[in-house]
Amino acid sequence: MAYVGASMGRTYVSQLPEREMIAQLNWIRVLILICVSIFVFVGLLLTWFSSRLAYNPIQQLLRYGEHLRRNGQESTPQGNEIEYIRSSLSYLNDQTEKLNRYIEGIQPDLRDRFFQKLLQFSGSWRGTPFAEECARHDVSTEGQYIVLVVKVENLVKKKRFLPSEGPVIVFALKNVMDELLSQNDDLKGYVVDKNDSDSVAILHFDAEMSSVDIRQRVCRYAEDIHDALNQYLSFSATVGVGRSVQLETVAESFREAQLALQYRLFDDAENVLFYEDIVAIERNPVFMYPREMETEMMESLWNGTLSEAEDVLHRFSKRVRGSESYTIMIQGYHMLLSAIIQYMETKGPGMLERLGGNLFDQLQENQTSREMHDWFIGVLFPLCIEISQDLRTHSSRHIVQRVCEHLNFQPEGVQSLSDCAELVNVSPSYLSRLFKKEMGVSFIEYLMNMKVQKAKQLLKDTDCTITEIAEKVGYSERNLNRAFQRFVHMSPNQYRMSVR
Repeated sequence: MAYVGASMGRTYVSQLPEREMIAQLNWIRVLILICVSIFVFVGLLLTWFSSRLAYNPIQQLLRYGEHLRRNGQESTPQGNEIEYIRSSLSYLNDQTEKLNRYIEGIQPDLRDRFFQKLLQFSGSWRGTPFAEECARHDVSTEGQYIVLVVKVENLVKKKRFLPSEGPVIVFALKNVMDELLSQNDDLKGYVVDKNDSDSVAILHFDAEMSSVDIRQRVCRYAEDIHDALNQYLSFSATVGVGRSVQLETVAESFREAQLALQYRLFDDAENVLFYEDIVAIERNPVFMYPREMETEMMESLWNGTLSEAEDVLHRFSKRVRGSESYTIMIQGYHMLLSAIIQYMETKGPGMLERLGGNLFDQLQENQTSREMHDWFIGVLFPLCIEISQDLRTHSSRHIVQRVCEHLNFQPEGVQSLSDCAELVNVSPSYLSRLFKKEMGVSFIEYLMNMKVQKAKQLLKDTDCTITEIAEKVGYSERNLNRAFQRFVHMSPNQYRMSVR
């Protein structure tokens, strides 16, 4: 029943059967059912999607573990998915342990580190007692020990390796030395990495073995190293050998082997150098530096005759090798390089910059007589000849540069055109033409401007009178005033007041 108010105060009453009313409300039920169904479907869809996202990494891990377990086989193992995950993690753990063992294997083991410490040892042993340390590393303290140092030559020159690739060289050296040592039944010892270019072998001999037998075995092993490196790796190597010592003083033998390698500077034909042989050589107490060869060599370089310069260098090297002194030989070659640089500098200002500022460092890198010969002939001599030819080609510029340098160093003197022409061995008229051509101004104008610049500096920085300043630049006070009026357009006093 429904009541509806109307105008005029009337009320209308309508009556509808309940069945009819329910029939008219059925669409609301259907709409509610549809909405609930939609919400339930969307919820289920979101739940499934989120579960797939959460489970996806596990599925990937399962597939990866399945691949690892199959190890390339076609069959797929069956089993619980959790077992797949466990097996995958176990496999990864095994691979991690193998990787750790491999890393530990390529690092120096404890015995190598012990020997590296022993080679640098000096003074009293610190920490664990020496005998206990040797016992821990299974190293015998009885008998005699000899150190060999293997030095590879000219690797950078042959363009096979870069200076930064020293570890590769040491790795190859150690493998060769280890292999030869293991194949030699007469030798016992150890091979140790020392630095980025050398490898060290520490050989052990019985106390009762004679020095002659020891030398023969060491020499045979050293020759085998040299031949193997030359044949299989194309390395040119030299082996230095120290004297036999006790284990606790093996650092002495190591230093002696390094000193033996220095003898390559005198005789680079020897592949194996024994320290005891070098000590036995009598030294020549008197050595005269071959100054005359130095002058002859520099003249050959200036004239561009490379063959003559090479011949003089050979005679020079033979003379300094006769000193039988490592220090004298090194100093001799450095003195020669210094003399060549000074000679080239006298021929033209700025030659040192053109030659390069690292020549002494380059020379220091060469450690044998042959290497120094190759460096002088292959690097320095062609560079000097090229510069000398360039100087002769541009002789006019060089003449003017020398005159300007002379004027700048002596501004207070009386420099006439004739004096400067005599300095460079040309006529005054020729010098005047060259100066105008190279500098763009005449000799007199350049000289006046240079003196004015010097006077300006003195006026600014000193309290000297105008007369004193004029004397210092080689002018009278009157001529200095005229020069200032011409180049500065004011008097010296006015200039001083303007800059102070």
